Amino acid sequence: MDNKTCRILCLYDLFYTGRIISFRDINDHMKCYGFEMCKKTIYRDIQLLKNAGILHVCYSQKLKAYIPVDGDFMYGFCIGDFSPPEFPESQNQRRYMERIIRLCNVMEQVIRSEIEDPITWYHSNYPRLSDRTRQRDFELLRKVDYYITYESEDEFGPGGYYYDYPGRGPEAPAWQRAYDFD
Repeated sequence: MDNKTCRILCLYDLFYTGRIISFRDINDHMKCYGFEMCKKTIYRDIQLLKNAGILHVCYSQKLKAYIPVDGDFMYGFCIGDFSPPEFPESQNQRRYMERIIRLCNVMEQVIRSEIEDPITWYHSNYPRLSDRTRQRDFELLRKVDYYITYESEDEFGPGGYYYDYPGRGPEAPAWQRAYDFD
């Protein structure tokens, strides 16, 4: 298991769903996934997400927590449109950051949006990457509870992709809700 990548994706998920995130919140969330983190590691992972243009937060001494960079912790978001990244000079670090950006993109734009055909989306957005890379990406996302599965058509309804992710709730997928059972 790619612990560092999973750890960063879990951190991204926490910031995606929160507006005021303390070190205690981060540690509690990460313990659910089996990660013990010191403040230095947390800071380094947050800095990587900020440099990648994914995370838009600043630390508030007053609140002792990370808040949206615009300061609007009531209605602001820690995750916004992905900004242009500040790539590191090292080629390996650059490839790693590109991977993190790609995985966060899939988490947000594919799984949380529950798009109709994730494979076509993946190929159109990352045409140079192989099916094996896509499979590895989807497998890694499963390790942080972001699932993409395909349900075949059967006597009970049409086939389609099914998504599950933290906080999704019990709602059926869109393709299943659209099917008339009468």
